[in-house]
Amino acid sequence: MPLPTFEKAEDVPEAVRGGYIEREGKWVPDDSDVAGLKASQRTLLAEKKAAAEERDRLKAVIGDRKPEDVAELLRQHQETEEERQKKAGDFEKITAKRVAEALDPVVKENQSLKERAQELNDLKLDIAIRDACAKAKVTPEDVEDVAALVKAKGRIKLDEKTGKPVVYDADGDPTGMTVEKFFAETFKAEKPRYYQPAGGSGGGSNGGNPIRKGGDGAIVLTAEEGRDVQKYRAARAEAEKLKVPFRIEG
Repeated sequence: MPLPTFEKAEDVPEAVRGGYIEREGKWVPDDSDVAGLKASQRTLLAEKKAAAEERDRLKAVIGDRKPEDVAELLRQHQETEEERQKKAGDFEKITAKRVAEALDPVVKENQSLKERAQELNDLKLDIAIRDACAKAKVTPEDVEDVAALVKAKGRIKLDEKTGKPVVYDADGDPTGMTVEKFFAETFKAEKPRYYQPAGGSGGGSNGGNPIRKGGDGAIVLTAEEGRDVQKYRAARAEAEKLKVPFRIEG
């Protein structure tokens, strides 16, 4: 079957235009490349066939409906589907639940990291307080009670940004004072009973040595001395050290 000729260049199908030349005022097949022209013709036929098949498939679905009718059907279908989802059990709540379930491991891990960070901060604060207590000569037996007291009262807290302890006054305002100075001066003036007396390592008079009385060699304190925490503890410690009785008289 001979290939067609055309009056104008724009009449030549684009798929085979490369296989045509102008001759005597008309566009005719280029005889110099017959193989290439036939290949172009086959391409054009294949494209036409594919377009026809797509048209037939679309027609089988929508029939003879107009494009605007098809658009209306799609809109109605979308509304119906949304309504079905709502009736099926609150679509938004189901979505939120699934999102929460997916994020649950992340939330738990974040909480665990916060708890570990808090534990580390508590440890740093406790070390700073205990070191300052030792330098200020707080009675060793009282250090734990003192640390618990100042933390409970909010007198010393760890700054989250700097990671350093900050001293606060009784009204909750930062003082700018170091922890060492707080225990050496401020807290000592407020709670002197927690400190070792000057010139001794224990409580009581006579260089910290408790009074010893009684024929049995017991360590004895008067009722007044017994009310002094430092003297009482020093006397008990001395009695335990010497393995002798301890009592308060009067």
